[in-house]
Amino acid sequence: TLTYPGAAPCNTTLQACITGAAGGDVVEIATNTPVDEDLTINKSLTLRPAAGYSPTIGAGASIRSVNFDDLGLPGDFQTLVVEGLNFNQARIDGLVSEGADHSVTIRNNILFLEIDSNNTTAVKIDARVPMTGVVSGNRITSIGQGIAARAITAPAEAVDFLFERNVIDTSLPSQSNDGIELDFR
Repeated sequence: TLTYPGAAPCNTTLQACITGAAGGDVVEIATNTPVDEDLTINKSLTLRPAAGYSPTIGAGASIRSVNFDDLGLPGDFQTLVVEGLNFNQARIDGLVSEGADHSVTIRNNILFLEIDSNNTTAVKIDARVPMTGVVSGNRITSIGQGIAARAITAPAEAVDFLFERNVIDTSLPSQSNDGIELDFR
């Protein structure tokens, strides 16, 4: 388990901590000061708060993202867990297009995403290879899609998604979009 902020590689930015973590590590965020960074995760990792903290990704001025586009590598499987975090004008999204049998779990987060476009998704998982995606227990306020799940794979490849106990609403009903958007082909 690595703690941000903490000892190297977690002594500068949260992205440096994530980059310096080994596959399968846990990165715990031990600050209540908003982390105003775009984050990229390309390995098995758990990202969560440290005990006693309620960290927020995004400071509200710019749209931030936790992106896992490079999660899947040829010939391997990855496990990503993002849990217990607050997101202020920030989103979680990724395209998993290499390897197989990955697992992405987004659970018990609070996401607020109110921007000028109603086409931006708060939580998006785009699967192009066999994988499992779980989106559970999140509180999502968005004028775009709350959750978008895509599975665009060969016919024999299985993609399993589980959505449960999420609360999805909007602060601007006249400008809102889908709560959950599914695209399976």
